[in-house]
Amino acid sequence: MKRLTSILIVMLLTHVAMGQKAPRTKTVADVCDMSLFSYTIKPSVKSKIGVSIRWVRPQVAGIRNAAATGNTGEINEYLNNTTALPVKVKYIITMTLAEGCGHTDTLQVTVNPTPRLTTPLVAQVCDSATLNYVPESNVKTASFAWSRPVVQGIRNEAKTGIEKVNEPLYNDAFEIRKVPYHIQSNDKGCTGYDTVWTTVVPRPFGLIEINPVDTVKSGQILKLKFITTDTIGKKYNWLFGDQMSANTQLN
Repeated sequence: MKRLTSILIVMLLTHVAMGQKAPRTKTVADVCDMSLFSYTIKPSVKSKIGVSIRWVRPQVAGIRNAAATGNTGEINEYLNNTTALPVKVKYIITMTLAEGCGHTDTLQVTVNPTPRLTTPLVAQVCDSATLNYVPESNVKTASFAWSRPVVQGIRNEAKTGIEKVNEPLYNDAFEIRKVPYHIQSNDKGCTGYDTVWTTVVPRPFGLIEINPVDTVKSGQILKLKFITTDTIGKKYNWLFGDQMSANTQLN
């Protein structure tokens, strides 16, 4: 009888302890937008008969995920933050002993946004001109790293850098070339990737071939063959030694 009384007292104390324990909120380490949030729920009280666990995550403004529930001690979710600010997500966790006593706690996790560029993803410069591109992000505290590969027709070697891009680009192809800058935005351990495509326009130039001779007498016709890298829709001015000038529209 004494042994039975002791067992009943222990069970009663256990029930009272769980019943009196105040709800609490536990905050865990931040996660990045669309990265896996994984958490194992471990009850502080064990029962030979077992402990049932149920969690509920309400829908939160700024988080694309619909509300969700679970009946196991494991939480594994990819949380999608659609804003440019950190968003707090709460899991309401209820643990119930088979004997009937229960307790509810709240688990809170902050979902940090993915930083992305808000500056234009296209740029344009002339051959040998300097590209000055200053990246900005939807996340104001983001930092930047960039890389540029070798591009056929562009004289520049591959290059990497941080923060802004400031370099001349040399187009040796005599035709338009597009150069990609792969920009990585970083903030609070979260990373976003964007590509800025830069058009490098060649500078037009021409060569003159004089046929059949390089001198003519007054009144004779001088035939010139004008060879240029860029003719469509361009207008070229001619300046002669006697200060006379003319122009030619090439179509």
